[in-house]
Amino acid sequence: MESGTREKARNVLKRILTAASYDVEEVSEPLDLSAIGSGDALVVLCSDDPETIRMFDSTTYRLRTGDDSVVCRKLLFTLDTGVQTEDCIQWGADELACYAGRAVLAEVLGDSRTLDLPRPAAEIRG
Repeated sequence: MESGTREKARNVLKRILTAASYDVEEVSEPLDLSAIGSGDALVVLCSDDPETIRMFDSTTYRLRTGDDSVVCRKLLFTLDTGVQTEDCIQWGADELACYAGRAVLAEVLGDSRTLDLPRPAAEIRG
């Protein structure tokens, strides 16, 4: 994914997560964002690189708050329609457009929207 595209995607994802009442921060590469919601934490990667995606999918990310540790859910945004992951919520262009529209509506109406994130593929197959 070109750096300009990645930056634009990061900005849109930040708006989406903020509209869903997450506290969102940019983080160092290879990740793009971290987001903390009520009882939920996410890390976000925007990439089309197979190796970066594989590492992201296989890594467990934890958020520490005081003495507590929370396992973060992982959100991958990729324009590569052939990518398959086991332990990530995977968004492509269609999902980004859908959730971006919901975020804009929330902004217009002055409320926050629940972000109903799908489960990773491994959880669905159970």
